[in-house]
Amino acid sequence: MSGSGYDYSCGTYSPDGRIFQIEYALKAVENSGQTGMVVTGYASDGRQIVNRAREEAQNYKDTYGHNVIPSVLANRLSLFVHYYTLYGSVRPFGSSSIVAAYDEDVKEPQLYMVEPSGACFRFFGCAAGKGANAAKTEIEKLLNKQGSAGISCREAVKELARILQVIRDPAKDKPLELEMGWLSAETNYVFGHVPKDLVLAADAAALAEIGSHAEVAQESTPEPAATMDVDERETAVISDL
Repeated sequence: MSGSGYDYSCGTYSPDGRIFQIEYALKAVENSGQTGMVVTGYASDGRQIVNRAREEAQNYKDTYGHNVIPSVLANRLSLFVHYYTLYGSVRPFGSSSIVAAYDEDVKEPQLYMVEPSGACFRFFGCAAGKGANAAKTEIEKLLNKQGSAGISCREAVKELARILQVIRDPAKDKPLELEMGWLSAETNYVFGHVPKDLVLAADAAALAEIGSHAEVAQESTPEPAATMDVDERETAVISDL
């Protein structure tokens, strides 16, 4: 692809109506994608962290001619975030970030989480944001159950949908809209969105499983044998236990 003098500005059209600067940008996007991020907390803070990650990844590639190593990117992000905890003139970031990337040297995908303090750890599975503790418990159960064999990414999509539905409170939480990304052999280790139909199918299966468990639990609960009015303010329940 050559602009032949028409690629100096994004406002310059070639004789055939093409804008080469736009096409160069699209090509750069096609050649990227080794790393994906998700942030939770203040959206504005999260955008700053994502922008910093993009700068670090681009600077690394410009310097070394190689896609950034996941551990290096995570470490640089943690130093950037930690800096904002050291001085009174700035405030800490109100956002946690999870980085998923593929290490081309050791040929394996890796997962890191950078906390608002700047602490950074590598995980097999992690969660951040509201309900993180409950989600971590479910992830630990899943990892202990599967052992070293692990699960496929398609199986992980189903399990994640189930976990997100299990930990939410329908009476208090807003309606759940799932959006997932993955980086696996199926995507040639390029980060991208999980197909919408796959997410919807996993969500429907999770809701059906939770509904069936609720019905079983309701059937096994003994009915109250009798009630006795104690006074005008409370009612005592006597059940067959």
